[in-house]
Formats: sequence, structure tokens, C-alpha cells
Amino acid sequence: MKLETKIKLKYHSLAQFSKITSIPYSTLHDLCSGRKELMDCTGRTLYKLASGLNMSIDELIKGESFQSFRDNLHHQNKQWGSLNFLVHYLEHEDVIELWHSGQSVRALYLLAMLDTICDRQGLPLAKEYAQLRENSLSEPMYIGDSILDKEMARERALPRFLKFNIYEGSIDDAV
Repeated sequence: MKLETKIKLKYHSLAQFSKITSIPYSTLHDLCSGRKELMDCTGRTLYKLASGLNMSIDELIKGESFQSFRDNLHHQNKQWGSLNFLVHYLEHEDVIELWHSGQSVRALYLLAMLDTICDRQGLPLAKEYAQLRENSLSEPMYIGDSILDKEMARERALPRFLKFNIYEGSIDDAV
């Protein structure tokens, strides 16, 4: 997920994130536009970025953990509402971007979430992802507590996730 997307998931704008973290807006803009790389930042800026995004510097540089990715999606769904969440991700084509960047687990997870929301809202599935829907993880992926009780996980798994071999029981568990 792009740095700008991570920031906007929690703060809605670079300006708000800049104010809260005391990182100059121009620095954030340069990082998000690709004019500056994270590795060019001072340790202090990396610390402020990571702290503001509630992740380690290592996660910031290497990429967020899957759990953080999942949590961010669930929080955004709760904050924006399901329809706004759906429209945002369909317009920005993050599923395709994740897939083409080799992040197939994240792409399939996000697609399952979008499809689940479509089902709940009585909307048709986005046709542009029909080919991606033919894929599935080769090994089951158990989310959260489901790893402790795999039998119960099978019973509670949401159908759109299960199709991709992902055992997710809820997209509404953001606190």
C-alpha cells in the first residue's frame, strides 16, 4: 500500500498528518509523489512517520504487516461506511495494483472484502476483477483467532473469503 494511502486511512489528509506529526507538509508531499524515498529521510522523520502510522520503522520501510493491512481496511470501512469504502477502492484500483506488485494475498483479501460488501448491499460484483476471482491461495490463510480453532474457522468464514482459501470471520470487527 502506498504511503499516501496509509496516511489517508488514518488521517484523511497529508495536511492533518503533517500537523499531528510535525513533519513538514513538503516532505510528506515529496515522499508521496516519489520525489523523495523513505531511505533518504532522517531517523527522526522515519520515527515520526512510523509513530504516526502506529507501526515500526521496519514495517514502514519494508511494508506493513498483513495484520496492520487488514486492520486498516476494517477501520476505513467502519469510518467511511461500506459504500464509500467500496467506491474508493473501485475507483483507485488498489486490487489490481496489489496483484501486479506481487502482493497476491493482500489483493485477494481486499477483493473478498469488496465482494462481501457488494453482496451485503445487493450490488453486482465489479466485472473488472472476474479474472482475478479465478485465483485462490494454495495454502489456507487463517486470520486472527481462527488459527486457534480451525474447525470453527471453517464454520464462521465469510463465503467470499473462503473462495480464496482465506478464513476470515468478519469485516465489521474494527474497534
